[in-house]
Amino acid sequence: CIRDRPTQCDERQLKKLLRYVQNTRYMGTQYKTPEKCENLKVYTESDWASDTRTRRSTSGAVIMFGNCRIHAHARGQHAVALSSCEAELYAACEGLKEALLIRAAMKFLQMGDHKIELYMDSSSARQFCYKRGVGRQTHLDIRELWLQESVQGGLVQIRKVPRESNVADMMTHPPSVKELEVFGPAIGMSKLERTAYQQY
Repeated sequence: CIRDRPTQCDERQLKKLLRYVQNTRYMGTQYKTPEKCENLKVYTESDWASDTRTRRSTSGAVIMFGNCRIHAHARGQHAVALSSCEAELYAACEGLKEALLIRAAMKFLQMGDHKIELYMDSSSARQFCYKRGVGRQTHLDIRELWLQESVQGGLVQIRKVPRESNVADMMTHPPSVKELEVFGPAIGMSKLERTAYQQY
């Protein structure tokens, strides 16, 4: 247990966390009404074999509606990915599942039936989505074939995004100051006016 037997590495991580909290204490998310009907944009990313103990990868996703971030997650993957492409596919499936839930909730609340756009920076993962079947990657699970069917059935549209513009990238590792400066405004994070946080 970390609490009972903390290490120097744990101390460094705690200091890093405290610095982040200190430097972002006046940051917040501002939600603005989109001027027009927007698609749900899902950005996904993975950090292949990032867990040095289990060698499992980390999935990250950010879902945007207009300029509003309505969901974000960073999760350990359920299985060991044998390639970076496979890790990207696992992350894409998780992001798409969350987007489908959000779309259903928005439809129930009579906010419209919005299309889903899935943004990935992995060319091999994007190519797999347009194929039929697993090809040489015979070990892939059924959920990856579900992703193919979703693309071919028009449920989701695949989009290319450069890695330096993929906001989900900071969900797979501790973001640097530069990444926060670039990705923060892109997901609706900004420094709040003094009157906005004084009331709390």
